[in-house]
Amino acid sequence: MRAVADGALRATVRNVLTVSRSAELATIAQRKTVQDRLPGYTVRLGYSLHYGWAVECAIGSDLKVDTSYLSPHVSLASRLEEATKRYGVDILMTSHTWGLLSPYIQEQCRRITRVMVKGTPVPFELFTYDVPVESSTDAVSTEFVTSSEVTGPQVTTV
Repeated sequence: MRAVADGALRATVRNVLTVSRSAELATIAQRKTVQDRLPGYTVRLGYSLHYGWAVECAIGSDLKVDTSYLSPHVSLASRLEEATKRYGVDILMTSHTWGLLSPYIQEQCRRITRVMVKGTPVPFELFTYDVPVESSTDAVSTEFVTSSEVTGPQVTTV
């Protein structure tokens, strides 16, 4: 499970880096029509990581069918994504997800706060991973190196 959780965070970090370094997105954001309407606008996306169950549903008609995922965990992940703006971070994850990460990766994460979110029975911690936007993608890959320390004993969830 640790390898899956580490991989999810690694993929999210790569997405943050790809968006932040995209010359094409920066060019679009700097168009006069965009800046006239939204002065100072830059492209920035928020990501949330949470682990839980969901039910996959097909919604639509005979002409068009879309897939949707329903559960309180999906709703929580959506609320976390919205909260990235409030906390000024690119990535937010729950303590449950943080607890699934390898110990080395957990050390690279920063605790934000303890929150009580509508629809959850108990408060939990929020963590972030501060993406080193100025570093190379190779440098980020080496931060997620697998070692005996990473695959060591289980860590208790916060």
